[in-house]
Formats: sequence, C-alpha cells, structure tokens
Amino acid sequence: MEVHPSDNHTEFLIWQKGKTMEERALNHVLNGLPDRPITAYDVGANAGVYSLRIAAIAVPGSAIHAFEPNPTMRARLEKNIALNGFDSIQVHPCAISDGAGELDLYVPVDTNLGEASLSKPKKGATPTRVQVRKLSDFLPPDKQTPIDFIKVDVEGHEDRVLAPLLSDMPIAQLPKSVLFEVEHNKAWKSDLGKLLTNTGYELDAKFGRNAIYRLK
Repeated sequence: MEVHPSDNHTEFLIWQKGKTMEERALNHVLNGLPDRPITAYDVGANAGVYSLRIAAIAVPGSAIHAFEPNPTMRARLEKNIALNGFDSIQVHPCAISDGAGELDLYVPVDTNLGEASLSKPKKGATPTRVQVRKLSDFLPPDKQTPIDFIKVDVEGHEDRVLAPLLSDMPIAQLPKSVLFEVEHNKAWKSDLGKLLTNTGYELDAKFGRNAIYRLK
C-alpha cells in the first residue's frame, strides 16, 4: 500500500506499526472466508485495508465491492488496488444509506479523513455533497449468489446501511458474516445487535470497537 500518515489514522498506524488497530478482527474475518469464489462488501472502504486483504487471498472469480464517497480517499483506494493489480475489487463512488439521493459527507480537514461521516459532523469538518445509494442496489442479480461478508465502518451511520438491507434482501442472500463498528452506536436510530439477532444471527466475536455477527 501507498500510505499517507499525516491525515488518516489508519494509514498512520500502517506506516508506524505495519498494521492497523483492527488486525485481530481482520484476521478473524479472513480465516472465516470459504475456499471458493466469494462476494464481499466493504462499506466505508477508506484506503482499502479490508478490500485489499480480502482480495489477496480470495479465490479467482470473487467479487469485492468497495464503497468510498470521499474523493481523496477513493483516489488512494484506487491507487492501492492498481499497485496490487487486483481485478476482483470494484470501487463505487457513493455513500450507502437507507435511501437514494444526495447527502452532505462531513470530512475533517487535515486531521483524520477516516472520520468522514454522514451522521456525526465533527468540529471544523467540511461538507461535501455525495451521491447516496442503498446497499441492496448492488446485490448480485442471481438471487442464489451467496453474500459471504459485509463490513460497515461509517462513523455512526451503520444502522442506516444494514437495517434496510436485512429487510430488503432475499433470505437466500442474507450475508453469512457481518462486521460493523459499534463505537458510535449512540448516533444510531435502531439497535443493530437486536435486529441481527432477530434476523437469525449470533454474535461471533468482538474486537474493541468492532462486532462480528454470523448467520446461524
């Protein structure tokens, strides 16, 4: 990866330590992926830590969808994909929410670009108008194609990404595993843990700010 440690905490940790603070969670996810072509979604892809690591071990024929609405971070993501020559990652230049249209993405200036948010504008953040879509718009047309993994890290907007997806998608396509950040759950409109449990999931593991649920 090409990293920019001055304005993104994730990239700073890679530069400083050679890994991110989410290494245990990431390894848990990688160890749980099946040995066949997979379909995975990375919502809030940042510089590509999850997408790149999944693509590095994924079986040929896999499809990884990376969503990054911040133009600066999207350019870094695309550069890192190109550096590795991965053709399994498709980058989508939009944010994911519970509806379609446009919203302001509040981007911190010269601090931590990874904290850009649709829900929780930080002091001094600059609003950038971005396209917004629902994750269900990007499901495979073949309803029998399994969704193996979804990661959502969008600074307090996680519920608006996952709640409509769980109600919209066919039972056969419910994701086998879901990882999401819980640190900003006070900004949520719904309890994701309860929603996932009621949909047939159980808590698989928790690593600091991230929870992983797996379909029973």
